[in-house]
Amino acid sequence: MILKLLALNVVVMLGVFALVQAIIVAIYCRYMRPVLATKPWHSSDSCAVLMALRGADPHLYRTLLAHLQQRDVAFHLHLIVDSANDPAVAVIRQLPTDLAHRWTMHVLEIDSDHCSLKCLALAQVARRLLLEAGRPKFFAFADGDGLVSQDWLWRLLEPMAPWNQESSSMTTTVGATTGHRWYRCFPAKELSSPPVTTAESADERSQISLGAIVRYFWNLGSLPQMHLYRVVWGGSWAIRADVLEHCGLLESWQKALFEDTQVRTFVEAAGHRVATAPGVLVQSYEPLRVASATRWISRQLLDMRLYHPSFRWTAFHAGFLALLHACILGIAIWASLLQDWWSLGVVIMSLMGYQLFYLIVWRNIERTAQHCLSQLSFEQPIQRETSGSAAHVFWAATGLLLTQVVYPFATVRAILTRTVAWRGIHYRIDSPMQIKRLNYEPFQTDPTETRSDSL
Repeated sequence: MILKLLALNVVVMLGVFALVQAIIVAIYCRYMRPVLATKPWHSSDSCAVLMALRGADPHLYRTLLAHLQQRDVAFHLHLIVDSANDPAVAVIRQLPTDLAHRWTMHVLEIDSDHCSLKCLALAQVARRLLLEAGRPKFFAFADGDGLVSQDWLWRLLEPMAPWNQESSSMTTTVGATTGHRWYRCFPAKELSSPPVTTAESADERSQISLGAIVRYFWNLGSLPQMHLYRVVWGGSWAIRADVLEHCGLLESWQKALFEDTQVRTFVEAAGHRVATAPGVLVQSYEPLRVASATRWISRQLLDMRLYHPSFRWTAFHAGFLALLHACILGIAIWASLLQDWWSLGVVIMSLMGYQLFYLIVWRNIERTAQHCLSQLSFEQPIQRETSGSAAHVFWAATGLLLTQVVYPFATVRAILTRTVAWRGIHYRIDSPMQIKRLNYEPFQTDPTETRSDSL
């Protein structure tokens, strides 16, 4: 009798858990419908786009070119390296000369070891630009490993546009916006070949990677949470210059490890809102091992643990999911020993039902993402990677199950982490605002390095 009650309780908990997730996903999918880019930006409202680089990502040239070809917004791209001999510099020098007026390269002055190099770089250049006479009205931030559309910047700034601020019924104005990352599940055939920037071969770029599939499923599940908790992603976000100058974020960066998830705290404390820019997705694909994907997920969760007030809910989500699966496993073993086939059947069917539910969730978010990407203006689009082959279905099913194991493990690791590495640089975490850089050397290209070592 007790076993049957436990089995029924598990079914109820899985049902409630699935219902809550379904509501959150439905809200996210409805919100992410892209807006029509109908109003060009006023020429006087310029935007500075900041990108801190260390090393050359596989598609860095194509990424830089996409950022330099933004439409309908007055902008200038500021590229920041910590050494004039960084491999990224050689890629930057390959950019077309007719676009040279749209970018400036800065070499970081490493005058502090109490924050990450990325935080230091962004804080230094942002402060310089804020002191200029013709300073920009907006700041946008991007990473070197994500492909953006030509209307990425317009769509990212659109929620902060003057016509939207005036027509909004909200009592607070939008002070910052964020886009979302979209990691592809499988490699895709590219319509053009960018210049080679790393020792990575074409075969490696086109291989099916179980680690990439795990990262895809985890990231897919994280998107509704990021929207719900107003989590800013460092690879695609923007902020008003006046908010950045006075909200205290620049001072925080000089003591922090990560720059992005803490944005919400400072913007809201200054009396403004953080908004997700509808339809703004930045896509990427890189093959990696499962262990590297686990470390990458752990770093994302570490960022949340250190600087975002909603980490406890993310940790609860991971812990509750792990507890439910552990209970199902325990009840299944117990029922098998007692030959209680009814209870065994109930828990197995409930687990299969939850996996089916997750597939439905996956399909809805995938369709939403593909619709968003189809509405964005990519000059050289990437062919859709899903082919529906038996091999892809097998790899996707394997990755989905593995992700549900990796997620709780990565959460525990994020809670226990006290040191972290970023492309050859190691940091010690004494507290969220007590960071110690333990070493420094200019980046050296290493063919064996895992690109997922990015923060």
